[in-house]
Amino acid sequence: MDCCENCFDDEYIKQFIVDDNNKSDCDYCGSSGVFVADTSEVCQFIREGLKRAYENVDDSGVYWDSEEKAYTEGEHACDLLIDTHCIFSDAVADKRQELLDDLLSDSGPSYSDIKDGDVDDLDGGLALLVLRGKYVAPDE
Repeated sequence: MDCCENCFDDEYIKQFIVDDNNKSDCDYCGSSGVFVADTSEVCQFIREGLKRAYENVDDSGVYWDSEEKAYTEGEHACDLLIDTHCIFSDAVADKRQELLDDLLSDSGPSYSDIKDGDVDDLDGGLALLVLRGKYVAPDE
């Protein structure tokens, strides 16, 4: 599936799509004759950006509250993309969740890879992430 530059508000994602230099019709917002890119390629770009800025709470030093049975900090990857970074434009307001689901599933490991032990770092958007290096012990 192809998404286009009009599907996103994030300037870096838009530029990534434009740099792919492929014009066609968008499968999500319906724009015609626009720069498009395959969802798996776009989300690989997004995943790389998230990995540079965020880390999984399990690897971060965030406190686990045993009474609440939850981490005290962290935000789900899908919430980071939709609410915190607001990467999607209003052009896909009705298809935002479909686009996000396709981005994450098309760029993650295949079912056979998962069966062989590969892990989806974003856990389909449910991975709990915190800013990288935010929780470092004083002696580190």
